[in-house]
Amino acid sequence: MNMDVCKTDIALAARLLSEAADHIAANATSAKMTDKARRMKRLSNKLLKKIEQ
Repeated sequence: MNMDVCKTDIALAARLLSEAADHIAANATSAKMTDKARRMKRLSNKLLKKIEQ
């Protein structure tokens, strides 16, 4: 089975990661959770930059 990933799929994944990171950051109770939110935000930004190339 061959699945193609289009720009819209990547943009959606980036948006979902960003929203999840915001939710985790708002409810973080430890440094570990805050770091997880930061990493998710960075991955979201990385995906969006890939789309623009």
